[in-house]
Amino acid sequence: MAFGTHQKEAREAAGLTQTDFADEINVSRSAVSMVEQNRRKMPKEVIGKSVEVMDDGLYAIAAAQEVIGYSWIPVLNGPAVDLHRSSVKDKTEEELEEVMEAIRSVCLANHPKSMSEYDNAKLDEVLDEAAEAVVALLHYIAVICREYKKSWRRVWIRIYQKFKAKGYIK
Repeated sequence: MAFGTHQKEAREAAGLTQTDFADEINVSRSAVSMVEQNRRKMPKEVIGKSVEVMDDGLYAIAAAQEVIGYSWIPVLNGPAVDLHRSSVKDKTEEELEEVMEAIRSVCLANHPKSMSEYDNAKLDEVLDEAAEAVVALLHYIAVICREYKKSWRRVWIRIYQKFKAKGYIK
């Protein structure tokens, strides 16, 4: 699904008209319309504000991917995906179990330069499992926030505050 389609879906779910949304992010209504028709990209300088206004996790994931591309997770929206909260919970548990098993299966005690070809291939599998777990967890947070009317933004504000208090971030 193209970013504009994600935007339209999130905007409508938030009960915002194109005009309301455009006013909130300081762009024209026609610019919003062109983005939603996938005829124009959302200007990068307003994507952050648009994520703040939408306060929707799936939109935030789509916005990050729009800017970063394949270095960020995709929004899962294919025909084989079930984003019902129970399905997302079950899939997240499954992915977490798989990644923990994978992490335990690889030894990182040796220096990377001395890693065997087999261990290097095994490490690639572990990284893939970890990435799948990240995708599952972010979708879990997004879906639960959406379903239970929790603020996606507020979750991350709390996390930033906790990490700052613990000295993990400056």
